[in-house]
Amino acid sequence: MITDSQTLEENFHADADVVIVGSGAGGAPMAYQLAKAGWKVILLEEGRNYTPYSFERKSWEPMRDMYRDSGMTFTLGTPSIPLPMGRALGGTTIINSGTCFRIPEKVFGHWKNEFGLSEMEYKDLMPLFEKAEEKVHVQPAPLEALGANNLLFIEGATKLGIKSKPLNRNIKNCKGAGLCVFGCPENAKQSMEKNFLPAASNLGATIITSARVEKICIKKMWQPG
Repeated sequence: MITDSQTLEENFHADADVVIVGSGAGGAPMAYQLAKAGWKVILLEEGRNYTPYSFERKSWEPMRDMYRDSGMTFTLGTPSIPLPMGRALGGTTIINSGTCFRIPEKVFGHWKNEFGLSEMEYKDLMPLFEKAEEKVHVQPAPLEALGANNLLFIEGATKLGIKSKPLNRNIKNCKGAGLCVFGCPENAKQSMEKNFLPAASNLGATIITSARVEKICIKKMWQPG
C-alpha cells in the first residue's frame, strides 16, 4: 500500500518489524527483500509520489519539488561539489542520470578489510548483481538515444584507438529525451517506484509518502530481574 501522509489521521499509529527511512536505491530494495522474507515493513519517504506528467514542467519546478534543498546540497571540502539528492518516491533514482555500475572489486576488497566482511567473496555478489540488474532493466544505452555529442565522442575515441562503449543504464524504451535529472517524461528510466517499491507493496509493505522523519525515539523496555 502506497499512501500519502496527508490522507492519514492526525494521530496515526502503526506497528512494524522494520521501519525504513527513504525510498531510493537503498531503501526500496531493502523494503522488498524484508517484505519478501515475511517481515512487517513500513517505509517512510519525505517526498511525494510523482507521475511522468509531473516531469513535463520547467526545469526549476522539478528542482524545487524533487531535490533536497532545491539542489543546493554540497559536499564538504575544497572544492565543494554539488550533491543532488532526491526528495520523491524513488529517492535519488528519480533525478539521477540512470547510470548503473557494479561495485568495483578493488572497492569491495577495501570494504572487506575495513569492515570485516570476512565471510563474503566478490564472486558471491555476481548473482545478486544480476538479479538487481534484471529487476531494473539495466542495459547499455542505445546508440539512437545517445545524442550527437556522445556519438562524436565515440567517433573521436575510435580514431584515437581508445576503446569506448555506452554506459549501462536502468532504462526501458529510452528515447533520449535528455531530461533524466528532472524526472523521465517518457517513463523510460526504471527508477525505484517502477519496480522494487510496487513489488514491496504487493508483498504487504506499507509505503507512506510526504512523511519527513524528524526524530527517532528509542525506548529501553524494562526487564525484570
